[in-house]
Amino acid sequence: MSEPVYLDHAATTPTDPRVIAAMTAVLGPTHGHGNPSAIQHPYGQHAAAAVEAARAQVARLIGATPREIVFTSGATEANNLAIKGACAFYAARGRHLVTALTEHPAVLEPVGSLEAQGWHVTRLQPAADGRIHPDQLAAALRPDTVLVSLMQVNNETGIIHDIAALGAMCRERNVRFHVDAAQSAGRLAIDVETLAVDYLSLSAHKFYGPQGIGALFVRDRPRAGLVAQMHGGGQERERRAGTLAVHQIVGMGAAADIVMQERETEQARLTDLVARLETALADVPDLVWIGSDTPRVPGIRNVVIRGAARASLLASLWDTVSASAGSACSAAEGEPSAVLQSLGLDPVTAQGALRLSPGRWTREADIDRAAAALRRAIIRLQRVAAGEPVDQLPGPTTLPPAYSPAVCDWFARLPRTGHLRPAPGVVQGEAGTPQHGAWVRWNLAIDGRRIEQARFSAWGCPATLAAAAWCADWLEGRDQTAAANLTGAAMAEALALTGAQRGVTLTVEDALKRALAHSPEQQAPAAPSTACPS
Repeated sequence: MSEPVYLDHAATTPTDPRVIAAMTAVLGPTHGHGNPSAIQHPYGQHAAAAVEAARAQVARLIGATPREIVFTSGATEANNLAIKGACAFYAARGRHLVTALTEHPAVLEPVGSLEAQGWHVTRLQPAADGRIHPDQLAAALRPDTVLVSLMQVNNETGIIHDIAALGAMCRERNVRFHVDAAQSAGRLAIDVETLAVDYLSLSAHKFYGPQGIGALFVRDRPRAGLVAQMHGGGQERERRAGTLAVHQIVGMGAAADIVMQERETEQARLTDLVARLETALADVPDLVWIGSDTPRVPGIRNVVIRGAARASLLASLWDTVSASAGSACSAAEGEPSAVLQSLGLDPVTAQGALRLSPGRWTREADIDRAAAALRRAIIRLQRVAAGEPVDQLPGPTTLPPAYSPAVCDWFARLPRTGHLRPAPGVVQGEAGTPQHGAWVRWNLAIDGRRIEQARFSAWGCPATLAAAAWCADWLEGRDQTAAANLTGAAMAEALALTGAQRGVTLTVEDALKRALAHSPEQQAPAAPSTACPS
């Protein structure tokens, strides 16, 4: 079986083999094991020289000087260092900072921690085009504002903010400006002088470098103040303590050099690949591409798919396409995207969002294979929700390991989806809502006390759909009494559901009970009493 097509480069990129070679060269017993702080012997000096060479490479990527680069463990640490370190340095000037609702959690959470300590925070709502505009920022700035923190490229939508204009606004008002460039470095040409930024965060694994290493640009002229947030050594000009990870730093430097050389041709190629993907999916119903009319990077595309639950969509793509629902740092929580909701999408619609991000080794054949898999999965789930049969649309043979073999089997087949025409003895009942994560509607054809046919429509995770399919199969030919006594717990046991998965069976059970409540027997008037009056 072929490996899944990897379309999640916005979450992380594979480490380039050329980067691995550069890292390997400084590992081992010959030269690379020296501590770069131990410059009293050749091993330490060799390591220190490798670090400084990489520092210069990273600086060139953004138009900075080497002394302005502080190595960190990644963009999350860089963001924390910039936000908390700058606010600590400038606290005497004021205690107000500005950010946006659409920022990455690595910005929103440190900002929230400062707010809990008494800082005042303004969170800007993006305009209709998904961007923060200079007039919005100007209106938010106050005499006590000391820091503005905004991303250059949104990690979910790929939308590009006009950082140069926003930076000029901050410079004019003497407010320090921090930019999270995790998604823009390697995709856009960055010049910190043109952008007028004071702090800028980078992450190597976003541009084909190793995971676990990043950097923070801290402007020297005019000097941007910073209070260290980690103590225990004088490394990085006393701005970030800790022994430097030489091999990772070397890898980041090599990745920076490579991406600078290949950026223009690579971005043009990614533009063509994304256009090919959009064309291949153009006739799939109810797709909305986010940010189509707004400046955005070509390597990140967000599409909202109505009528398909995110969990079932990603599960359907498990062995064919590796994509994500949004920020890798928050998508696992299962909540609708806060970024998309801030752009005006309701929670249910935002639940159907999928981020597709091709990369350096994605080819046209990969896009074609991914588009075919996406089409199959989307149309199948939309039909299940609409009450249409999917017998001719087999599902995936493999699901994420969180699902039992029984769930995999029923989800792959989903028999008895659909609805029954109105007729005597045909009843309907539904329960749940997409807002609550699961919705099921039953159509039952009842003759006397016997359930002759059971059909269902459903929206939710694979466990929801599998439970409804199992239940439909179990119901046909059963007596109403047996059906009324069927519990969610019995369904959960039959499907080997665990944890939160067990809860979805209650929606299936509630919908069934509501349908049975409309059965001819339940609706028939009670027979007149023949008892003698006392």
